[in-house]
Amino acid sequence: MHFLCSKSVNSSGVVLIQLFLRLLIFATIIISFFCVNAIALEAGIKSLDTNEDEIEFAILANQDTESELEALKVVADIRVHTAQELEGALSRVEAMFDNGGIREQDEPVIFLLHGDEARTLYKQNYGEHKDVVDLAAKLSAFGVVDIKVCESWSGHHGLDSNRLQPFVETVPFVPAEKKRLFEEEGYSYF
Repeated sequence: MHFLCSKSVNSSGVVLIQLFLRLLIFATIIISFFCVNAIALEAGIKSLDTNEDEIEFAILANQDTESELEALKVVADIRVHTAQELEGALSRVEAMFDNGGIREQDEPVIFLLHGDEARTLYKQNYGEHKDVVDLAAKLSAFGVVDIKVCESWSGHHGLDSNRLQPFVETVPFVPAEKKRLFEEEGYSYF
């Protein structure tokens, strides 16, 4: 008899535990429903009966993109030091700019030139490299690129930095400028 009594108490306890778990699951579902609706309302979505594109748009529309997205800060890495490589890098930047890959809040892509590609931007070489110079001038005018030539390299090769195109700046020593941009201003390679 004692055995039967304890068995019935255990059955009642199991039933109570099962009932408690069902209530807990039900409460979790109700709370989740209210949380999802609260998040949707905060994001500007009036109804959850919508497609994913509208949800994404509503969430994006609720963000302050100018202040929340960090500005892109990159340096173009010219390694071969040819006019063709410079033109290719400028063309990639132009394509990104045309397709919206470079945003208004992004810093200009910095070109630090300290090789033969810099000769392209000297006034006496304009006729030979007109297309590259015009592209560089256009991108510079739009604030998409910032082109700088190494004074040390120019002096070593007998080139007068005053003969550079008007949109081109100079820096005393490109390796030092690269180090400064990476370490102090948080730039990375393009």
